Amino acid sequence: MFAKFHIENIENFPKELEKLLKEQKATIETLLENKSKEYEDIFKPLEDLDEERSLFFTPLSHLNSVLNSQETQKAYEASLPLLSRFYSELAQNERLYNTLKSIKAKTPQQAKVLENELRDFRLGGAELSDKEKKELEEINLKLSELSNNFSQNLLNATNEYQLIIDNPNDVLGIPKSDLESAKFEEDGKVKWRFTLQIPSYLAYMTYGVNRELRK
Repeated sequence: MFAKFHIENIENFPKELEKLLKEQKATIETLLENKSKEYEDIFKPLEDLDEERSLFFTPLSHLNSVLNSQETQKAYEASLPLLSRFYSELAQNERLYNTLKSIKAKTPQQAKVLENELRDFRLGGAELSDKEKKELEEINLKLSELSNNFSQNLLNATNEYQLIIDNPNDVLGIPKSDLESAKFEEDGKVKWRFTLQIPSYLAYMTYGVNRELRK
């Protein structure tokens, strides 16, 4: 069965995410009390938690990419610091790191998974001092904010751009359906508007005769 892909309340999404992350932290602490060193008893539950986070957050991430709005943007921006801190704390959890190091792999596949996971823990700061861990956490948080700001600014700039053409010779050869979508009137004159949205962009880049406009 496929998971239900929707969000009941976008405004409440960050609070629900925060609740989920708190529950997962508690689950991880309980897991660390387990004396078992078996792969299935330790690593498999961690993978299940990762899958749960992904299923919860992916709908918002996807909506913010393909149906961007003030609501999705606000919820997404409020969620990023929560996730960034969670992943920083997870990667820097020494008890969890040491527990994973103690697991004995039974197959080459398990050995490779554990090798990659321990590598990610080291890169995430598991072996750093407390001061260095804090600095890395702040850097990761700043990077997530800058990355989101860059993506949002790029999206805004893409949506705002438009190429207005008023010379009929510059739209020769463009399919009629594309011309009808681009056509509008301004001051009693027929003009054509092309944007960076893929259907509009490809129409002129494919059939537009004016090389300078294509550039």
